[in-house]
Amino acid sequence: MTTHPDDIDRRLRTAFDADPASVECVAAAASSGNPVRRRQPGGVRMLRFALAAVVVLLLAIGVWRLQPAPDLSPSGGLDGWFAGDVLVAPIVDGSVAIVGPGTRDDRPPDGLGIVLVSGEDR
Repeated sequence: MTTHPDDIDRRLRTAFDADPASVECVAAAASSGNPVRRRQPGGVRMLRFALAAVVVLLLAIGVWRLQPAPDLSPSGGLDGWFAGDVLVAPIVDGSVAIVGPGTRDDRPPDGLGIVLVSGEDR
């Protein structure tokens, strides 16, 4: 199949024919001295990314605020009393924590430990 060069030229011109509105816009901008600036696709992409980041941040804050606060009431497991300057607090495993304001004067030096053993197997 042979195609005449004029036929190819005509087909290319119709395929790439410019839109009359675009031609008028470019001609008006060229005659006024202001270049035609089209919005870049990157700007739209950045706008969408920023909007998505704000939405994710707002959702994270909403989920964080919906979490219940820990129960610190005495019935919630935190119980204790003061005996002078000493805090006595029972622990869930049955032991008792005793916390005082400072160290005793007769405390052994660091690195030296004392082990107390009670019961029949000494």
